[in-house]
Amino acid sequence: AYELAIQNAFADVENALVSRQKIGEQILAQERLVHALKEYSRYAYLNYDGGYAPYTDVLTAEEQRFPQELNLASQRTQLLGSAVGIYRATGGGWIEIAQSTPASGEKAPAKQADGSPPTAPAKQAQGAPAAAPAAQSTEPAARNDRIEVTTDGDASVVNVYRVNGIGGAQVRSPKSGWPRTVLIRLHGFPELESLKATSRNAALDCELHRINGQAPQYTCTVDGKRADALTRTPGYFQVKLPASLLATDGGPVDVHWVDQWR
Repeated sequence: AYELAIQNAFADVENALVSRQKIGEQILAQERLVHALKEYSRYAYLNYDGGYAPYTDVLTAEEQRFPQELNLASQRTQLLGSAVGIYRATGGGWIEIAQSTPASGEKAPAKQADGSPPTAPAKQAQGAPAAAPAAQSTEPAARNDRIEVTTDGDASVVNVYRVNGIGGAQVRSPKSGWPRTVLIRLHGFPELESLKATSRNAALDCELHRINGQAPQYTCTVDGKRADALTRTPGYFQVKLPASLLATDGGPVDVHWVDQWR
């Protein structure tokens, strides 16, 4: 029975990984199809606007485009669901923080009495208001699996130190509002399969693409439009949160990452 449980566990993980990979491939193909249909619609309208074609051509192009856009949205939903499936199959950890991001000129969270970095605050109850932690653990923070909030010039930096597997964090603005620049730095990750950041305003989606014989490449989009948001350095992955994600009312940004699941 024990061996069967182990075999089933490996099968569940493998199935979850294959499912996500296949859905990712389908999304790439569907995105190309939607882009082509958008171009078709644009040219149809230009022909109509120039008097070279009837409006029925425009309607035909739109009728072909809209269902494919709905299919793309559905596949993206499946991709998010597949991440949950991987999380469930692997029993991965999850870190949820509610911590004020210091703006320019504000002090970062103080170190503990023993000189170690501050630990992540305790998990809040669902729906509880976010606030900076009032107290820190008396135990030193572990070298791995921790999150710190610091400043770097006029930027606020959320440093994530090797939180293994599938993880996430909730980043909230201070009372003074979001600073000019907010950076997420993932330290000690050998590879980053994907990263998503969502708020009530917009969604950032970064994915790793592997092509045989070429170095891995990352593609980031904000609500379907290409964005230059993720960079890789020798020490960490850095994600600059686009301004469109930072709500003017200080609403939170949920960040989720998948660390080398393939």
